[in-house]
Amino acid sequence: MFRVWNSARLFALSVILASATALGACEEEGTAEKAGKKVDEAVKETQEAVKDAAESTEKKVEEAKEAAEEAAEKTDEAATEDAQKAADKADEAAKEATEEAEKAADEAGEAAKEAVDDAKDAGGKAVDEATEKTKEAVK
Repeated sequence: MFRVWNSARLFALSVILASATALGACEEEGTAEKAGKKVDEAVKETQEAVKDAAESTEKKVEEAKEAAEEAAEKTDEAATEDAQKAADKADEAAKEATEEAEKAADEAGEAAKEAVDDAKDAGGKAVDEATEKTKEAVK
């Protein structure tokens, strides 16, 4: 924006200086008035061009700002979605691990029950054998 403004000011100054030089060379008052009007018009047009350029630049900056804000919102939304997906995956993995642990606990419980039953059977047989041996020893 400053380059446009400086260029426009330089152009306006050049037009004014050129007009002043032309005015000095003019002998008739009518010609000087015409040159003055042209200088005024050139200055006015330059001012309008600078104003239009500044407004256009301001508009473009505002549009860029809005686009950046929209992009940031989309990025936030995407990050939130990614975080939710990750949380869902973690939840699913936790459920699967819990189910596997419960299954393993059930299997371990069954194995322990079988071991206890086997121990009872073995203990019962040992008692029966000991009783038999005691009876034979007593006879």
